[in-house]
Amino acid sequence: MSCLHSEDLRLRVAKAVESGKTTREVSAIYQVSPAFVSKVHQ
Repeated sequence: MSCLHSEDLRLRVAKAVESGKTTREVSAIYQVSPAFVSKVHQ
């Protein structure tokens, strides 16, 4: 089952990855899956 995430969350996740945090760190901070973080970063 998929969950919709806000555009604001997507932007914050992307910026966190671009700032040098790992996928796992970002997923823990924002309580989302590592797969979501990877998809947003692509």
